[in-house]
Amino acid sequence: MTKSTLMETHKIQAVEKLFYKIYNNTASVQERYDYYELILNDYCAQHVQDLMEQILIQEEGVTFTDVDRRVNVYSRIIQQLSFTQPIRRSMVSFYWTAAAAVLLFFFLGIYHHQQLRPIKYASEIEKDIAPGGESATLILGDGREIALSTIRNGEIAHDHGIKISNDSQGQITYSFAGTLSPKAGLNTIKTRNGETYKVQLADGTKVWLNAASTLQFRADLQHNGTRQVQLVGEAYFEVAKDAKHPFVVHTSQQTIRVLGTHFNVSAYQNNPTGATTVLEGRVSVKHQASEHVLNAGEQALTSTTGTVVTKTDPKSAVDWQQGDFALNNIKFDDAMQKIARWYNIEVIYESNIDKAMLTGGWVSKKQPLSAVLRAIESLDQVRFERKGRTLIVRSYQSK
Repeated sequence: MTKSTLMETHKIQAVEKLFYKIYNNTASVQERYDYYELILNDYCAQHVQDLMEQILIQEEGVTFTDVDRRVNVYSRIIQQLSFTQPIRRSMVSFYWTAAAAVLLFFFLGIYHHQQLRPIKYASEIEKDIAPGGESATLILGDGREIALSTIRNGEIAHDHGIKISNDSQGQITYSFAGTLSPKAGLNTIKTRNGETYKVQLADGTKVWLNAASTLQFRADLQHNGTRQVQLVGEAYFEVAKDAKHPFVVHTSQQTIRVLGTHFNVSAYQNNPTGATTVLEGRVSVKHQASEHVLNAGEQALTSTTGTVVTKTDPKSAVDWQQGDFALNNIKFDDAMQKIARWYNIEVIYESNIDKAMLTGGWVSKKQPLSAVLRAIESLDQVRFERKGRTLIVRSYQSK
């Protein structure tokens, strides 16, 4: 057993012991603080989810199809896990993170388990906002625009020796189909809010585009001995290996250069920080005169002040590509931006909302908007008022 594995085991044992002390109402205030600090660790949070699930099944006999009873029992557990003494204002953000790391992780995890739609009446379904889906717009080099979700499967066009085709699985594929011409056109694939799409480029590289994103590239990818694309928004790349032709991604803040690897790039225009996260292999990230080499499990965050490289859980960076929102230790405003892009809504905040408070847990993207909002409201920190596609975030105390 490695040293890191041994440390994780000790943390899990410690969080389980504290969990049962809190559940049985025998924990001191300091032990509660220790517990909430431990569950910021992903392994510990997952273990707490398992423990709470066991309590639901063993003590109450609640099944995964009994939604109302499950929520009632769950609420009782959360009450027992909450602090019983007043918390200093300086601890509010910490408490939000801690509570959410239990509540969202478990509550939404069960909904995800069965992909349930917790809506009881037809009128509610009509008023709800469904999650996004697979769709995109292709703009060819000659200016033609093609809505990929509305065309038949098969060949779409030819571009100077490159065949472009679409399939029923939400993927557009570029492939060599003849003698290449140096006049290969500049192609653009755009997703709007609520849309994602997969692209297989001519070299075999696979790209998943997140909502509200744009990928631009020559049909043959070639540019001065390199393969180059331009990205605005977010995309996950699985780059085909080609030692003679490096793959380069350009964003407004970073230039990412690789030979063959898996990585995620987030470069939304309304976010002052660009992020590159490596899942497999190595990448080079350049910003102005500085350059950093990242290995798997590392992330480069670039802003106007420069680039910072940190260790991270790479799975949290590709949550959207896996069908989830990972919200552990991210700002509330960042979490709401993810939700807004996927459900194509506008978010407006009351002036007293702390948009920098931290969140936790994870949310399935397959749920209608109401299911996500109800779960967040159950934290008793904020409440929501929706008018069409405008979502107003109010403090929990607001009338």
